[in-house]
Amino acid sequence: MPIKKKSVLLYIGTLISAILAVLFSLALKKSSTYKEAHSNLGYYYGFNGDLEKGLIHCLKAITIDPMFAEAYNNLGMLYALQRKNLKAIEQYEKALDINPKLATVYYKGSHKK
Repeated sequence: MPIKKKSVLLYIGTLISAILAVLFSLALKKSSTYKEAHSNLGYYYGFNGDLEKGLIHCLKAITIDPMFAEAYNNLGMLYALQRKNLKAIEQYEKALDINPKLATVYYKGSHKK
């Protein structure tokens, strides 16, 4: 039975994601104010079904740096996963207010023209 390229890529992506989560967790043990680690862990937990843990990390990143656009973007993604679309759009708009060139927000189609 041939190995499917899509299955292998999915497995590799999952493995890389898990490794990054461990690395970000280790970074937070060294410095709990590492905003990028909190934001990325929020993203990781959200896509792996732990939305509450994801929200905690994204909100922590925003507490550390209220001008950190990527954390608002990740928070928007978490709200979108919960079908809280108005809250998601609010977070995406905050991300764009801070960084109008944040490509991932435009990719998600949440911006207004």
